[in-house]
Amino acid sequence: DAVRIAEIPDSLVRDLKQTPRKAPLVSFEAAPPLFFLLVDGLNFCFWHPDRYETFGYGNHGGSVALGHLIKDAMRRTPDFFTPLFMKQFAPALYAVIRKKSHGELQLADERIRIIKEIGGFLEKHDLDAAIRKYRGRDVNEIASFLSAKLPYTFGDVSAANGVKLPFYKKLRLLISDLHELAGVPFKNVDKLLVYADYKLPQVLLQYEVLKLPDRMLSAIKTGEKIPHDYPEEIALRAGTIAAAERIKRATGL
Repeated sequence: DAVRIAEIPDSLVRDLKQTPRKAPLVSFEAAPPLFFLLVDGLNFCFWHPDRYETFGYGNHGGSVALGHLIKDAMRRTPDFFTPLFMKQFAPALYAVIRKKSHGELQLADERIRIIKEIGGFLEKHDLDAAIRKYRGRDVNEIASFLSAKLPYTFGDVSAANGVKLPFYKKLRLLISDLHELAGVPFKNVDKLLVYADYKLPQVLLQYEVLKLPDRMLSAIKTGEKIPHDYPEEIALRAGTIAAAERIKRATGL
């Protein structure tokens, strides 16, 4: 049993080539690099088994809701976003960020640990100076720097059949956001692979681009949890990236 990729349907090509609606992320344009480091570092697991408990802020959900919460917290309590405070008082900062949200944001301990790691990173490194240093250079250079200095925040490497698969979903998001929204140009951004999260497979399944084994499809439809780094999860993430590359060739986008 394996995840298979079907031919790219004309309907998907047509939909992708249409002018997109105004993206909700435009309200974050020109935000400081620290904002994007936090948003993308904490960008995971926004789903909830009870849809009435799904995390959100106002009419927003997911990473957009998180972005608005962090933006609001940075405006209200700028002193909480210093390296020392983030490192020593991460739970308090997390509570401030969560204050105006609704629903449950899962894996709080992991998020607090990420805030602490980012605080420790900022004690040793000037983020703005690092951005200036890597500005205009190959994306792999800043990716290597951040993955080495923030291993818990951005570490995302799986293995299958003895082969390492560096997904680095959150790191790819950060570099893309810095490039597109923060005005920090990098070379070879078009070589970034797609973000292998749990949302894209839903779209690819809807368009019947991904073909899953019956056992895996049944597990997903019944809400069965597929643990991190299980072969099924690795196959789904790898299949998503492979499908996105095929879509890229089919659309020329």
